[in-house]
Amino acid sequence: MEKNQTTADILARYAQKRKEKEAGSPKQEHNPQLQSYLQAAAVLHCFEPETLLPINSQYVHPQVRVLLYDYITHVAGGLGSGSFALKMPVRQQTLKELGTKAAMAEVLKANPKRTITDLQQTFETYVNSPEPDYEIADMKYQELTLLCQLVTWLDGLDPQLPPLSDLLPLLEKKSVLAGFEHLVDNNFMGRQDELQQLREFIHISDKKRTLAGKILKDLLVNNPEAGRKPILSVCGPGGIGKSALLARLLMENSVGKKAQRIPFAYLAFDQPTLRIEAPFTILLEAISQLELQLPDHKAHFDDFRDQVRNFRDDQGNIKSRGLSFDTRAGRINVSLGINQSLYQNFGALLQELQTDFNQAVVLVLDTFEEVEYRDKESLSGFWTMLQEIHQVYPLFSVIIAGRTSVRDMRGDTGFVEEIHLEHLKPADSIQLLKNLGIEAATAATVVEHIGGNPLSLRLAANLITSMKASGEKLAFDDFTYNSALTFELNEQLIQGQLYNRILNHIHDENVRKLAHPGMALRVISPEIILAVLAPICDLPVSNLDEAMQLFEDLKREHALVRIGPEDTLIYRPEIRQAMIKLLQQDKFDQLRELHRQAIFYYSNKQYPDQQKIVAGRAEEMYHRLALGEDLPDDLRTRWMDGIESSVVQNLQEYSATMQAWLASVISLEVSRDVYAHASLLEWENNITRKVQKALAQYNIDEALQLLHERPDRSATSPLYALEAKALLIREDLEEADWILQQGITKISGEANPGRLAELFWLYAQVWLLKGNYTSPIVALEMAGKAASKLASPIAQMQILCHLLKITTDNNGTAAQIRDLRTRLNNAAKKLTILYNHQDAFVIRMAKFYLQEEFPDTYDMLDMFEPDTQEVWNDMLTNENIRGLDESRGNWEQGDQFETFEALA
Repeated sequence: MEKNQTTADILARYAQKRKEKEAGSPKQEHNPQLQSYLQAAAVLHCFEPETLLPINSQYVHPQVRVLLYDYITHVAGGLGSGSFALKMPVRQQTLKELGTKAAMAEVLKANPKRTITDLQQTFETYVNSPEPDYEIADMKYQELTLLCQLVTWLDGLDPQLPPLSDLLPLLEKKSVLAGFEHLVDNNFMGRQDELQQLREFIHISDKKRTLAGKILKDLLVNNPEAGRKPILSVCGPGGIGKSALLARLLMENSVGKKAQRIPFAYLAFDQPTLRIEAPFTILLEAISQLELQLPDHKAHFDDFRDQVRNFRDDQGNIKSRGLSFDTRAGRINVSLGINQSLYQNFGALLQELQTDFNQAVVLVLDTFEEVEYRDKESLSGFWTMLQEIHQVYPLFSVIIAGRTSVRDMRGDTGFVEEIHLEHLKPADSIQLLKNLGIEAATAATVVEHIGGNPLSLRLAANLITSMKASGEKLAFDDFTYNSALTFELNEQLIQGQLYNRILNHIHDENVRKLAHPGMALRVISPEIILAVLAPICDLPVSNLDEAMQLFEDLKREHALVRIGPEDTLIYRPEIRQAMIKLLQQDKFDQLRELHRQAIFYYSNKQYPDQQKIVAGRAEEMYHRLALGEDLPDDLRTRWMDGIESSVVQNLQEYSATMQAWLASVISLEVSRDVYAHASLLEWENNITRKVQKALAQYNIDEALQLLHERPDRSATSPLYALEAKALLIREDLEEADWILQQGITKISGEANPGRLAELFWLYAQVWLLKGNYTSPIVALEMAGKAASKLASPIAQMQILCHLLKITTDNNGTAAQIRDLRTRLNNAAKKLTILYNHQDAFVIRMAKFYLQEEFPDTYDMLDMFEPDTQEVWNDMLTNENIRGLDESRGNWEQGDQFETFEALA
């Protein structure tokens, strides 16, 4: 701080900073020290303030972060994640002051240990090239993106650079390739038979078919499901080349003549925006990509987006009770009909896009392993969507790539074509190794011993190259390919042997320990090295600086790790899978001790934001499940939403007991045999979710079959109510009556009053459907007695509204009606702002009955919900009781449960 500053000086500087902030960038002061740092930072994509050096060493500042506070911003994502960068206006102004490439190149020398991101590399290539030639039409999407960023940095400084007005339209056009172009490898070898199968499937080949009639005839004659094109399943283990094969197909299609290009959408299920339980999200992403290829059809795409909005509004009206239905079955069928209409409209859209039968639209769904773990009830809506689209548009080409065959996941023998990817042919395997720099004779020996898995071949090539550089020679005599084993087991065996060799070739013993046994962890950071690995792996690390050095050494082992977010390294999953098997064999005790130490670390770590909390909890839960020592209740207390996809990636590492527990908290498909010895609670939790989904899809037989898998029930079981609802949907009143009597006898109101209230509620509905209007009043009063023990008054309010409707319609006395309204008023006054928004219609009904006699309570309820609603007759017999959240398990929450409650 400057000396002798007055209050007026401080206020003046504050006012100036406010003006600068409003203008978008601070005014750069004529401060040589500041300028020295700004110039150093201007040529760096990102940096850590603590390690940033000025261009002139005499201007070193003890607190660079403070000096640059007004001029820098956080960098998010990628290699530079967690670092800082200059604000764009500051960078542009500073680069203009530097003026020339030579000046920029000189400034780069100030920070020789700078982080080299893709953007940094692009900038330095530009600076060091006398006259760079940018053939933008031939550039990939990622290259164009980096060039756009470079042009933005320089902000008109170099007229030789292409302008943004030329780059941005091309970037938008090529964005459809962004999801897969990085998968296209110049060393792609073989797979010509499979590639030809794919070409023929989407109707492009060397001998291109041109007659639409011939295609349709072939389809209808050869397809057992007449009028529907089969799904093509591309399956095989990780690293076998599924994504690379599909990328090659799509790139081949994209560079062809415009008239011959087939419109496509490429969707990878590792995208968070895709939710397979909400299939319309897949359609929205698909039309976004199709619109980039077919801009002339913008009106059709906009129409479909309007249809999606209407679809969501209609489903919302069902949930909010804006629509009335006579029965539960009617409500479910209308909801399914709304889905069906949307899917058929998408099929009609595809027909509009098609100019001839050589442009049958293709949908490629990659990395399906991200969702294939879901239970079949969760995937049911997705398969239904594809079926409905095919009914309208038979030429719809769907390709699904994952580790498991689509036929296995669907659980039926639907018409599916399959391409199982296994070994490359020997000649192709040898050529791949030669392309990777391996001599022909050595390549032939490698292929003879380890087969033709592309991942194994690349690992072997890396190993041979690194050993050759150090004067060593790799012997393959002890590599064995056992024809008696399955393909997947053979690959794990071979890759495990290769990884072992790679580890042995790491000359730094401490780095080797980070991988073996340190690969028990999925994520590595300097902090984890210090707190988890060092004590157990006997690493000479006593402080964070030493851990950081070891971390940097590990970062150079590209065969083992990839860069993760926030200064972390992630062990390559395909490598871990093989290494874990080795660790379980030769370092079992250490492996378990590492799991325990990791659990302690993650469960005690403090996180700065929700995103990091979720990431940390995912790692903690992985280690708990892999260790398998926690009790179910302890696991449940540590579980949180958002970690599902991360935890299931390592499902094969969990015991059957842990798999059963996991399937009780998420939608996970496991063998039903797993539940033969699972606890009753875990089985009930799992079955509850599966039955809810089955009922919401109107699969009544499947729901009842699941419910009858085991006869025993817990004292607070939700299954009695579920089975009663299934029987009510089927209109089997006698069986529903018997099930409800069993449940009422079994369930203790003291243990769970909400469960008991629900059973009496449903019992009242059975009597009403039988035409009895006396017994329902008794049943509802019993439900109200149980509900009175709950903190939320919603259930009581709903019960009293139904009692008022029945009593009023059946000539109840004025005193009876007055008493019910008084009780409703007393319950309503207990309402708090924490009520569930899905229960708003209960408040609307309460207002209807209170508006005349209790205006103060009416006005209070009006703050929660402005409308009123009469109890309709059909509500008496097909509505669920609401306000029972506190009586349900945390596994009965979320979107899926809300959908079930809204429909069934």
